Amino acid sequence: MTPDLAFVEYLYTKYRYEIQGMHAIQKQRISQLDFKPHFDDMESELLYMLVREFAPSFSIEFSPYFGYSTTWILAALRKNNNGLLKSFDIVDFSYPKVKASGLADRWEFVLGDVTQNYPIFEYADIDFVFIDSDHTREFANRYCREFLAPLHEQAIKSCKIIPVMTHDIYSWETKEVPTEEGEEVLNFLKERDIPYFTASCFYENFPKLKEIRGKLGITSSVHAVEGNPSIMYFLGVR
Repeated sequence: MTPDLAFVEYLYTKYRYEIQGMHAIQKQRISQLDFKPHFDDMESELLYMLVREFAPSFSIEFSPYFGYSTTWILAALRKNNNGLLKSFDIVDFSYPKVKASGLADRWEFVLGDVTQNYPIFEYADIDFVFIDSDHTREFANRYCREFLAPLHEQAIKSCKIIPVMTHDIYSWETKEVPTEEGEEVLNFLKERDIPYFTASCFYENFPKLKEIRGKLGITSSVHAVEGNPSIMYFLGVR
């Protein structure tokens, strides 16, 4: 399985009506709870559809901040009627907002530094990861070595695929270079020959995705910025 345009078109075709419904729901949540989203529409939709498609039992999130992306994950888990999300952050801004959203029944929030958990994670239990955290080179280098690497190795041993989405790999403003975090993550993937997909507005997938969404009737917008700097990739077997 490869995270390419054909796979993404399959997801949109399968989940288009759910995405249309989520737009209306998330608009209301943003209005009522002031999530201050930094996560664009295509990224949010891809995150939701990945969780729906893979139906993870145990997911990890680095740094929910105000919890907007968290609600996309939790809404997908609720639709799956399965799974738990465990989110780590050094601030608790997300806690009251996610609680107020009514989606916290499949959520565990940990106030603390996620790096302290790298040595004690049960990697065999992790099925899905979303990372939107400290964007420094040092932090990224460390999570690549101490979190993603053992997770990838464990997934291979377990003969399973673990979808991962990481935010802010590409810049919001230019296609010339990835961010510092992006350089570390892309090097990690290149060393292991792991392909990835981005909906970044500076790359060829973006206009094709807009066309696909339009043909499927996904024409509304929740958070209208279109930088889409995330990437998605699969650890483990392919």
